[in-house]
Amino acid sequence: HPRLKIFGLLEARLMPADVMLLGGLDEGVWPPQAQSDAFLNRPMRHALGLTPPERRIGQTAHDFVMALGHRRVILSRARKRDGTPMVESRFVQRLAALAGEAFKDCRKRGERYVNFARAIDKPADERPPIGRPRPKPPLALRPQRLSVTRIETLRRDPYAIYAEYCLNLKELPEPAEIGERRNIGTLLHEVLEKFGARFPSGALPPEATAVFSALLDENFASERADPDFNAFAWPRLKEAARFYLDFENRRRVDLARLDVERKGEFVFALEDGSAFTLSATADRIEHHADGRVSLVDYKTGRPPGVNEVRAGFAPQLTLEAAMAARGAFGLPPGTNVAEAIYVKLFAKDGGDERPLVFKKTGETLTEVAEKHVVELVSLLNQFRDAGTGYPSRPYPKFAARYSAYDHLARVKEWAADREDGA
Repeated sequence: HPRLKIFGLLEARLMPADVMLLGGLDEGVWPPQAQSDAFLNRPMRHALGLTPPERRIGQTAHDFVMALGHRRVILSRARKRDGTPMVESRFVQRLAALAGEAFKDCRKRGERYVNFARAIDKPADERPPIGRPRPKPPLALRPQRLSVTRIETLRRDPYAIYAEYCLNLKELPEPAEIGERRNIGTLLHEVLEKFGARFPSGALPPEATAVFSALLDENFASERADPDFNAFAWPRLKEAARFYLDFENRRRVDLARLDVERKGEFVFALEDGSAFTLSATADRIEHHADGRVSLVDYKTGRPPGVNEVRAGFAPQLTLEAAMAARGAFGLPPGTNVAEAIYVKLFAKDGGDERPLVFKKTGETLTEVAEKHVVELVSLLNQFRDAGTGYPSRPYPKFAARYSAYDHLARVKEWAADREDGA
């Protein structure tokens, strides 16, 4: 409006107005918080002839008194700033204490303007809030083939599976993705695959360190053109290489053979007569001299916790173990996977080993793997029912921190103020 003017404190003292609105009357804003200088303490400021920090409080108190001299004045403050509760300005608190009952009448008159503001934001047509989306696509569009990593997504966020497979919406890579964690993980997996194929059995030869270093240089040559990557990510990759070679030397004491990036499938029937294909790519399958078989999965991000795995929200390795027992990955049927390990690389200290050991329940890897197969079949049978939808984030605690389809599911709209924290 042409008659609306926004003044600073000095301008407000010089310019008259029919109605003066004093905004931001919160402690720390008006008056501002007195801050000590990191380089000039109080004695140094006094020696240099500078004013003490508290002078600004006195100055703003003077500004407050001058502004209150207008004919009509509205005092305004924020109950919250960026979600943080605010304290009423000491000037307003002192005024309320001195005015007593009269100040309550002032607050009542002020509520009239607050109600005006609320009325402006209130829609003319009341609509119920949007609920959690639960689309129910035709059975013909529902996926009948998923990888073990997508099974994890199906448990955590079925809506993401609906968007990716039923709507055929694929996430595009970010522009200029050099140095991104996902890109680092992909390239590092390629290095480990090449290294494992180069030395598939026995102890590592003396030249193994040089070979691994050369593979690392070759795969990350384009990324090293980025100064940020070279300064921050590359030293961590070198630490990861040191950790990995130490891990290799320890694991190869009784290693008979090593399979890397081995693909496998497991086909089984569902209740409606349809066939479902479960696929996986095992990062590392170890065949030990005593006949034991171990599964190793490399992670550049955070590996799941043991309880998270047991609850079925991260069933990658357990489902791979169940697939191996059924003859996947080129293994004979009945193969017993004795050990499963998550190996975290690109960590603070180079890396870390996280074996899947279910100490609290005393269950073996095979028992948990078979339980996950039963739960998977039950889950997939539910999604073969036309009445079963694909809800968005049904378990908020276990939902992924980021999903490319959250905006499509309008998560921020329906999840606001929910008690379950979705």
